[in-house]
Amino acid sequence: MGVELVGPDAAATPVSILPATEGGLSGGVIYPGEPIAWSASLPALESATNPRWFFVSGYGGVRPTDAAELLSLFVKLHERQVQIVFDPGPWFAGRVGRQEMLDLFSKVHCLCGTDSELGHWFAEGDSEAIARSALESGAGMVVLKQGPAGATFVSTSGESDHVSTTPVTKATAIAAGDTFNAGLLHGLSTCMPLREAVSHAVSIATELVRVGRGSFALSR
Repeated sequence: MGVELVGPDAAATPVSILPATEGGLSGGVIYPGEPIAWSASLPALESATNPRWFFVSGYGGVRPTDAAELLSLFVKLHERQVQIVFDPGPWFAGRVGRQEMLDLFSKVHCLCGTDSELGHWFAEGDSEAIARSALESGAGMVVLKQGPAGATFVSTSGESDHVSTTPVTKATAIAAGDTFNAGLLHGLSTCMPLREAVSHAVSIATELVRVGRGSFALSR
């Protein structure tokens, strides 16, 4: 399966410099790059054969206007019956209003993020409480990434569970969240049951951390 780049060429892309030690990440510098043209994917979808899934994640350069642009995109994706996986990350907090985010969540088939990332938008509580509050916003399913604790998921179909993993000691978790997302997307797009898709995501994210080479760990 190939990768096609669409949209205008960017003069600069996001770059993160995050010093890693045995104790974890220590500070760092993030250059957000240029604003993302969210609608640039629509022409590619027009030419694609039965596109079924669309993944969106936040980035360091999120602007207050991004929420309205994404909502317009999500509405058009719904019209095409494309299912959306959205990982907002920490980037929308403090830049976009809560109601605007809830409007986005209501259009999402799968909402994915960490306890702290999604907990910013919902009442404080344990992981399951955050997940269920997020589900009530209108998302079809919610997956909470919990690092060495695994992941928790709930869905409108009534599925809910926690998938545990074996923590890796003295390791950094660079790219583990992105690897988790890739595993989850693979599972959902190949019609795995939700628990199996989450288990697959937890498994490959744990393996990446265990190998200890960050984003290069699974590139062979």
